[in-house]
Amino acid sequence: ILFISKGSSASLKKIAVRTRGKAVLLVSESEGLAAKGSCINFVMVNDLLQIEINRNNIMSRRLSIADELLNVGIIVP
Repeated sequence: ILFISKGSSASLKKIAVRTRGKAVLLVSESEGLAAKGSCINFVMVNDLLQIEINRNNIMSRRLSIADELLNVGIIVP
């Protein structure tokens, strides 16, 4: 698991490329990052913490995700 803080979010693309194909779960906390390479992204929606999940990024990293987590998250293409 590699957590990418809000302050390091500008480096996400570089990190995603360097870890491509490896079983590294990229977790971030800035709006829109699930669509830009993160696997799981925490965002605030209407004052509630939500989880964006990019299933394609997870699968491309040879990882899996529980259906229970998919059911509570926002799926991002």
